[in-house]
Amino acid sequence: MNGNLFRNGIRALALLAAIASPSFSHAYSLSALQNTTLSSSSTSSALSAYSFSTLTGATDPANDALNATADFQVSADSMVITLTNLQSNITSVGQNISWLWFTVNNGQAILDLSGATADILGTGNPGSGNLITISQGGVVTSTSALMGYQLGPQGISSQKHWSAGQGATQFYLSDLNGGGAPDQTIIGPPDSNGNYGMVKSSIYGGNGNSATHNPFIQNQATFRIADAGLLPTSTISNVQIGFGTKPVPEPGSLALLAIGALAFAFRHKTKGKNFA
Repeated sequence: MNGNLFRNGIRALALLAAIASPSFSHAYSLSALQNTTLSSSSTSSALSAYSFSTLTGATDPANDALNATADFQVSADSMVITLTNLQSNITSVGQNISWLWFTVNNGQAILDLSGATADILGTGNPGSGNLITISQGGVVTSTSALMGYQLGPQGISSQKHWSAGQGATQFYLSDLNGGGAPDQTIIGPPDSNGNYGMVKSSIYGGNGNSATHNPFIQNQATFRIADAGLLPTSTISNVQIGFGTKPVPEPGSLALLAIGALAFAFRHKTKGKNFA
């Protein structure tokens, strides 16, 4: 590849990134994904258990720390997923967990979960954390139990809750499909006083920032997926976790767009030679 073609390809990818990830003060989901490659471990028994975590030192584009895990337990006809935000001293909503993409494999075949039912479990053990409301100064002004509910493919637009569905090759859990300012993103643990003294306005909506994202799910959220195709031997791969409040396309489709951008740059360069 000559120098001009390489530069054209880089420009095309830069343009793609600008289109796919517009700059917002607290929208870190796409870039955070690029900086949080997940490592995994698994065991086999009557069920398959997989644990994924962000790598040590992961950060978002604002250089704020990220620390999260995604745990899967797969059995016959059912899968339980727990997303946990371990990051303390959170300052921005860009550090909150807001979506997850993953692939389920049965042997060499990708399992299509488009017919699956999905629920978020209410507060309990096992289950999700409490719902909390955070005001200016990071004070937790209310705490209540999260009531479990079924996840629809388009979310619950009036309440902006989590949704679930099947993409091209990956299944997703997302808090970003309901429209408006997403609430119920998963926030990390509080400080020793039970508050979040370091948070900025993207959390509580002050300083002219009207996009308040209260209430938050504290620490962890647990989801249950039901589908007849799930087996104790099913495996989990291509796990990608997202932070912040900016919706992103399916990670696989974004990669295809990038390839398309490079192909366009190559075709454009070749055409230029033909007319030289």
